[in-house]
Amino acid sequence: MVVRLSLRPLRYVMVVVVMAGLASDATRDAVRPNGAASDTGAAASAAPLPAGRLVRDWEILSGSRWPAGYDPASKVILFYTVALPNEMVHQMQTAVDARTGSQRWQLEGPGTWLTEDGEYTPLITIDGMAFLREHDSFSDDGVLTAVRIRDGRTLWTTADLSEALAVGGDLIGIVDGTVRAMAVATGVARWNRPLPDDCDGPQLTRSMTVVLALRCGDSLYGLQHTDGAVVWSWTAPDTCVIENFAGSNAIAAVVATCPDDRATVHLLDPRSGTRTGTAATEWRPAEADPGDPGRGAPRAQVDGDAVLVVDDGGLSLVDRAGRQVWAMPDMRCHGTPCLLRTTATAVVSALPRQGSDGIGRLIGIDPRTGQVRWTQQARNHEMTLDDGLLYLLEDLPEPFWSKHVRVVQPTTGELHEAVVPIDNGTQLLAVDAGLLYLSYTSYTTTDFERAVSAYRFDGGRKGLLGGADAERWPEPCQLLTTADLRQVRPNAEYSSPHPGRLAVGALATAVTTMCTWLPQRASDTKVTASVVWTSPDAAEAKAYAEQYVGFSHRRTLDGVADMAAVRDATVVGLGPTDLRVVLVVGGCVVELSTPGDDRLSTELARTVARRLAETATSGKCRNA
Repeated sequence: MVVRLSLRPLRYVMVVVVMAGLASDATRDAVRPNGAASDTGAAASAAPLPAGRLVRDWEILSGSRWPAGYDPASKVILFYTVALPNEMVHQMQTAVDARTGSQRWQLEGPGTWLTEDGEYTPLITIDGMAFLREHDSFSDDGVLTAVRIRDGRTLWTTADLSEALAVGGDLIGIVDGTVRAMAVATGVARWNRPLPDDCDGPQLTRSMTVVLALRCGDSLYGLQHTDGAVVWSWTAPDTCVIENFAGSNAIAAVVATCPDDRATVHLLDPRSGTRTGTAATEWRPAEADPGDPGRGAPRAQVDGDAVLVVDDGGLSLVDRAGRQVWAMPDMRCHGTPCLLRTTATAVVSALPRQGSDGIGRLIGIDPRTGQVRWTQQARNHEMTLDDGLLYLLEDLPEPFWSKHVRVVQPTTGELHEAVVPIDNGTQLLAVDAGLLYLSYTSYTTTDFERAVSAYRFDGGRKGLLGGADAERWPEPCQLLTTADLRQVRPNAEYSSPHPGRLAVGALATAVTTMCTWLPQRASDTKVTASVVWTSPDAAEAKAYAEQYVGFSHRRTLDGVADMAAVRDATVVGLGPTDLRVVLVVGGCVVELSTPGDDRLSTELARTVARRLAETATSGKCRNA
């Protein structure tokens, strides 16, 4: 079923992808009360891997309304209105049922929804309520309104809170020089704790909820979440300063730098503030970016009881005593986030500092022993956990425009892969019960929009890249011959074709997906034919090609193929003009690239389209 619901005149689009309706009754990662993950039943705690390819259930176009986030309790996606500078836009907040794509309610008025720490992060919701933030454009003042998610009814309004977080059924944040806890049922303050004197840039640590951690300059204060009482304090030693800190209910990690160019990670018990250990780091501030106020200081990331140290030496995991249990030199963080702690595994996303070509590593590590359980390649990606499984959304290399979805069993590294035929600024909103929600830009024939779509795994055969089976993909090296090239460029000499295959994650295609003809002289033009995608459905292939061409569309070639368009793939300042021809024949989508010679790709287009329709390849494309 495909449901198209226009939330506004279609000018911007937002897309949410719902993936994998194969949820399991298996329990989620068990977490102890102190935040330390349990190793009991590690493999059994994860849901089974999904099967099949990703198929779309519904799509909505949201116009100038963008998604703020997803609430798993109510299964609702909340939207807010995005207005360009000096643009008059009717402000409206919208709630959409994530299971059906249907609109639940609209609320007139400006504002943005309160999220944990920015765009496309979890909504802050408590007891069925979300919070709408509105700021006065002429001052720093703002208000916060509680909205019942079920029906959009506003319940109360109060002064806006900075550093807001949900703790123990209360909304806690900083306002008017105090840390304030508010009862969400009434909006009345349950307690107020004045900030310490000379508190510089107050911050609350989001993942510490048993005892809150308040940073004031170079000191930390532990606040009891029930009444705001100060239960401990810690100050950076000597003349050192706090550069950054992170924490959970299991451990807090504070990075302090000193005038003698030392940087140390101090590990604290979040309940008592007692230092449990320290970890030395490698820091070379003289080599840092001059524009970096932290002078390239190390950083610590915390998830559960796992602490990842990122410094000039590379990446390392340390325990609560500061003992290094795993290290990988000359690596940096890759993907968002860089660390995820599952039931029995710490998953680290790493990228070599040099010479990586954007290809990093995803590493599953036993956080207690440092033993590497598995390693996989990974490109730029986002990742999250759901039902004990690791979900990755990552880029595919050219010419593939789709997003690659990988679902990994964190303990064993077993995986299932598929492709969502979208890109264009795709971002991961959430994964819940096997449903993957994405936001991206969708192109129409006249404009571009934000859109929301729902995808699920169909449980059957997945095909190559989520499209047709591998045997239906055409062989790109058979689409042109050196004689074809000689006919349109008589004075150029070309070598035999060079085939290429796609490899990403555990996916290594069994078919050739790209073919290149190299000229004998540097002054002549390189020719590349790439099979961008092949679908079992011709209409799906055409829709895919239209999205692929998108706003890079320059003109249409009539009478060449089922669809033929020229798109501009030029990278300004990094190479010659690169106008490519995208052809659709049946279920096959093929691209021709001839950088620096715009006419050549157009002249070769009819030959390639004819070859796709001939006997050798028509069974692959025409039977789609």
